[in-house]
Amino acid sequence: MKHLALFDMDGTLIDSRQLYFNGIPYITKKWLDMEISMEENMDLWGYDVLKWFERFTTQKGPGFLSLAKEMYADFEKWYIENHASMATCFEGFEKIFQVLKNSDYLIGIVTTRPQPRAELAYSLPWGGMIDFVIGGDRVENRKPAPDSINLAIELEGAQGGNHFYLGDAKTDILAARQSKYKVLSLAALWGSENPEALINANPDHLFKTVEDFNNWLISDFLTEK
Repeated sequence: MKHLALFDMDGTLIDSRQLYFNGIPYITKKWLDMEISMEENMDLWGYDVLKWFERFTTQKGPGFLSLAKEMYADFEKWYIENHASMATCFEGFEKIFQVLKNSDYLIGIVTTRPQPRAELAYSLPWGGMIDFVIGGDRVENRKPAPDSINLAIELEGAQGGNHFYLGDAKTDILAARQSKYKVLSLAALWGSENPEALINANPDHLFKTVEDFNNWLISDFLTEK
């Protein structure tokens, strides 16, 4: 039987805060000549970036909403160009991934990022240990819908497995909890930009640090499998 260890990417495996906190305001200023506050829009954290641009174009006024998709495409290009210089990996995951490999777990990335941006994961130090990547554009409904998690499980033929999904946003927890398969919802507080919302989403387990997650994995989860 196959078991999947599923991970969100931004804010969970990598610190990509600069890419969002610089990129979203930059693109909004470029296209709409608007100064926006990321902090005042944190209810959107964890959702597809397109939703941010839809909000800002709506605020700009009638006739601007049609620009949201073009802004999104421009952001995707900007993000990929700046990923190597502005994103850093949270320490400890190479060791964690090796532990999972030794326990015969398949390692997957499940993210709202479109597939091309999601596959940047393969270029990271632990990228060679990843078995598959599921981008948000591969399903009809992105997180918090469970579609991408369900797709990962179905593509791997792991419907009866013992799986978990680790993420830093409430959308990650909601997606895992709503899956039609057995998926533990795990919260990564170390990278969360909206920890109150993450906690209020009622994850199965909550971890303050990567080390806390690693200890739980070795001492509790894998010993019970």
